[in-house]
Amino acid sequence: MQHDITTTIINTPQGTPVSNDGVMMIVCKGIAVPGATTPLVLDTAYLLTQATDLTKIGITPDYDYVNGLNVYQQVTEFYNQAGAGTLLWIVGVPTNTAYTTYVASATFSTLVRFTAQADPANRAKMIGFCYAVPAALQSSADFPSDVIPAITAIQTIQQQLFAQGYQFSAILDGYNMNSTTLPTALGTLNTGAAFAVSLCITG
Repeated sequence: MQHDITTTIINTPQGTPVSNDGVMMIVCKGIAVPGATTPLVLDTAYLLTQATDLTKIGITPDYDYVNGLNVYQQVTEFYNQAGAGTLLWIVGVPTNTAYTTYVASATFSTLVRFTAQADPANRAKMIGFCYAVPAALQSSADFPSDVIPAITAIQTIQQQLFAQGYQFSAILDGYNMNSTTLPTALGTLNTGAAFAVSLCITG
């Protein structure tokens, strides 16, 4: 005897369907792009569904190469893994802005809330923070000075927004850790305000 079992996932007070759990936001160092179809404006969230959407806001490989940035690279790498159709928010922030102060600003909180404005299901559930391309290998310190304090700052805003109904995990680009640094130098997050922050050490 055979019995067919059908499982249906519906919205509940505890969460949303699995298909919406992967909505991500990438925050990158950027430079405004005038003259595009929809010119890239800094501190503004744009919703993409495929890598080619970048051209609508003036982001091309040349944009990265000329400005020493990696917005195009980050987004294309994301879609190489996630596939077209995946929702992705992209935000460009001024190149001289430290994430430590940026995430504590009203601008950042407003951007997170904005992702849920048109459709709560499209709210950013994971936020990645990317630095500009380093000019050279990291050698004078374990990380650039903004990296470690940014972890604490992100944890703090996670707690604040959680209390308002906006939950998200975060990934911070470690950006060229000194090759001689041992893992013990990374410290611990055990005393942090929230634990949903990952540090990605890149080359």
